[in-house]
Amino acid sequence: MSNEAELIVAGLAWGLVGLWCAALCLMVLTARTRRVLGAPDTSANRTASSKNLPTVTLIVPARNEADCIERCVRSLLAQDYPALQVVAVNDRSEDGTGEILQRLAVEFPTRFTAVDIDQLPSGWFGKPYALHRAVESTASDLVCFTDADCQFQTPSLVRLAVEELLARRLGLLTVTPRFVMPSLWERVTVPCCTEALLLWFQPRLVNNPNHPTAYANGAFILARRGELARIGGWRAVRREVSEDLKLARLAKSQGVALGMVESGGLLETRSYTRAIDSWNGWTRIFHGGLTAGQLGATLARMTAMFLLPFVAVLGMTTTGLVTGDWSQLKSAAGLGLAVAVGLRIAADVGTCCLLGNSLWPALLAPLGRLFVMGTLVRALFAKLGLAQLSWRGAVFSAGRMIHPPALRGPAHSHATPATVGSVLPAAVSQRSA
Repeated sequence: MSNEAELIVAGLAWGLVGLWCAALCLMVLTARTRRVLGAPDTSANRTASSKNLPTVTLIVPARNEADCIERCVRSLLAQDYPALQVVAVNDRSEDGTGEILQRLAVEFPTRFTAVDIDQLPSGWFGKPYALHRAVESTASDLVCFTDADCQFQTPSLVRLAVEELLARRLGLLTVTPRFVMPSLWERVTVPCCTEALLLWFQPRLVNNPNHPTAYANGAFILARRGELARIGGWRAVRREVSEDLKLARLAKSQGVALGMVESGGLLETRSYTRAIDSWNGWTRIFHGGLTAGQLGATLARMTAMFLLPFVAVLGMTTTGLVTGDWSQLKSAAGLGLAVAVGLRIAADVGTCCLLGNSLWPALLAPLGRLFVMGTLVRALFAKLGLAQLSWRGAVFSAGRMIHPPALRGPAHSHATPATVGSVLPAAVSQRSA
């Protein structure tokens, strides 16, 4: 390699170092400016009396969630919030989800409603329709949506979230959960996937009413009923693969005050337990949450800032170990690339700290990032209509559901008979679909 070429490569290598220094500064800024639910800096102007708190309906959709739905519902029913009702929607489940919900409806006849959906109408994806049917039949001031694989870790979660929404005069608040990561697979992949999303959904930008960045996590979305209706509710995102993100974007674009806060461990969920579910699930999230341009930009960034430096340093190190010649690694370009890789590892450690993950899986983060790049490529191909995505029995491509075909005509749903008319007094006006 000529001296001129060596200077160019060295310049690029140390340019990467500069980019990683900027990335670490951004990570520190994100950590310092994050909002945590119930923390002292988010507790000002709290509602003084529970008598003034608005009514809330908690809604959880469930499709084939027999292994976790009961834990979720019981954690919702354990909330200490006054005038709170819980509605669970059995969305065409083929396992024991429906039976579990029916049993819980008998156990909690005045506070819990189970709704069954048998058919999916034309023009709707399953989860938006389940949420729409639940909202359609409630009259509470606020509606709160969560997922069947979530668990509320404190009885005060809903109260704290409502106080946050009222204190900040928000129309929609999302509370991000803490991931429980018991398996090595989750500890390696979840931080890398989360980091790829955080690049585009920085909390400080989401919380800035003057910035277009919007984000919502289906694990916990609290909304004022009137504001939700004004933007069209779940009907407005009925054909969206990532309906939560699209709802947040729609809300902020129409002037709804949007907020994002971390749960601080008060809300927990688990990522995908099986590798195939992780592959399909994260591909769906990237496909639905990012544009084709954002997918391409993320791939380009990861290639330039992770893959190429990592491969180059690995090759130089291997050469040094085999031949004893360490001149490549000791060159200006080699040292720059090695520093860039070291800063990448520092970023991995920082991400693990932010997520509450143990630090040693950061050593395997390169494998997690290769997984992320694979899902990004697949998501991009699906966005362009060149690949199909599978999720919970449905097949998507280019934002369209290919299988199963939606049924035409009205969908049939029914509430548990024991709970109809006995959910709340007329003053609260909450009933099931």
